[in-house]
Amino acid sequence: MRGFNPDLPSGRRRLFLLILLVFMVVGFGTRYLLIGWGWGQQEDAPSSDPLAKTDAQPGPTSEKQPSQSDSPVTADDREEAQPIAKKFVEAYLAQGPKEKAEFLKEADPWMTDSLQSEIEEDPARPVGPVKVQSTEATEVQDYQREQSGQVVWNVWATVPKENGTYEVVYEVILSQEKGDWLVQEVNQVEYPELGGE
Repeated sequence: MRGFNPDLPSGRRRLFLLILLVFMVVGFGTRYLLIGWGWGQQEDAPSSDPLAKTDAQPGPTSEKQPSQSDSPVTADDREEAQPIAKKFVEAYLAQGPKEKAEFLKEADPWMTDSLQSEIEEDPARPVGPVKVQSTEATEVQDYQREQSGQVVWNVWATVPKENGTYEVVYEVILSQEKGDWLVQEVNQVEYPELGGE
């Protein structure tokens, strides 16, 4: 058998084909090896990520995962919940633990059963009696709460002090139950002592 002679045209063709074959084997072998290790993705193969979409195959949109712009809480919901938050804070500050029965009767239409139970069990709530001169509500943007159908308002109440007035702030979290916005939680944001500076 004659040897491989690269000086002849047929030998050069054989050498070229041999080198081409080696590069193809090494190239494709490396590609599949890297894909197996997770370093690349085959273009023809379907994606293992169920959320990944290609232009050729648009998937159905998922109703369970709303985008950040699709909030279950609307601007109308916030506006509807605002006066309830203000009324609740006025009643919460106007009556103290001694007037708890009056407070629970007055605020009953504005709060959830769970909050009512918490207040009944807590001897220090409500926190008054304080005369509320005025209230103002500022909207709190809370994406997580809005996604769960809750609205948050900070209610600023102006109350008298020895030499004038000062403001106290309560975070009021409301949720919708049976078509009505009800106070689910009330948290003190800032509440200086009534007699101190």
